Amino acid sequence: MFDSKGRNIHYLRLSVTDLCNLRCRYCMPDGVDKLEREDILTYEEFLRLAALFARCGVDTVRVTGGEPLVRKGVVAADIGTDHAYLPSYLVLSGICPRALACDLRKGPLENAAETLEHWNIADKISLRLSDGLDELSAGEADDIIMAGMGGILIAKLLERTEWVKNKNIRLILQPMSHAEEVRLFLCNNGFDIIEERTCRDDGRIYSVICAEYSGKIEAFPQGYEFYGKLDPNDDIARKLVERQHKRLKIRASSLREANFKLDEAEYCEKACLGMESFLNGGEK
Repeated sequence: MFDSKGRNIHYLRLSVTDLCNLRCRYCMPDGVDKLEREDILTYEEFLRLAALFARCGVDTVRVTGGEPLVRKGVVAADIGTDHAYLPSYLVLSGICPRALACDLRKGPLENAAETLEHWNIADKISLRLSDGLDELSAGEADDIIMAGMGGILIAKLLERTEWVKNKNIRLILQPMSHAEEVRLFLCNNGFDIIEERTCRDDGRIYSVICAEYSGKIEAFPQGYEFYGKLDPNDDIARKLVERQHKRLKIRASSLREANFKLDEAEYCEKACLGMESFLNGGEK
């Protein structure tokens, strides 16, 4: 496949969303309006499109768009960084001028140091041996990322760090389990969940929760801790909530049959009703 100047076209970039806030010109040129849900290609249509271009000679496909829940131009802190891949990406892509990579153990930080040396960015990313946020001070980071931990642990680490209750700080949280514990902590401690997305890894589905502190504590609908700001029209989000609904329904039924922990059974039943409202497109 060749363009009008006779150049061989072999590289295809597919943008999966129009909500990315970087607005790179190759992906989101000026004047592009927000699309309606039905106008966005499905995952199956993306695969079909890539296959069609491959028949035309395209040998490289990159999926892009929607990366930055992290705000452009801020200092980000990656808690539990392991190899520091995420902060390295944020710096190398120009999203963040500087970043912090924190981990509880020395081994992951040694791996992280190798990553920074490989990309020659050791002067832009600070490595920190830290149990959660314990070795960070207020004002060192604007966006705090906690990904790949259990939800109970994330909530515990945030609870003991008072300085995160700052309207200028953004939390980007990806719990591997118990996402409901993260949402409950946020809602009960004055944080607003401003956006949620889903991601898949090795066949499992996870929530990515973006929150900022407002200081307001408001009542939330029953079951909200199990769906939050997920999109009821998103097929992947629906699968995630459906699995939670099934798990709680079985739990409630088992407790009722055993006449045991009836308060918990009632909680599960009410949460299931809330999730059913969400799945039916009701107001969240």
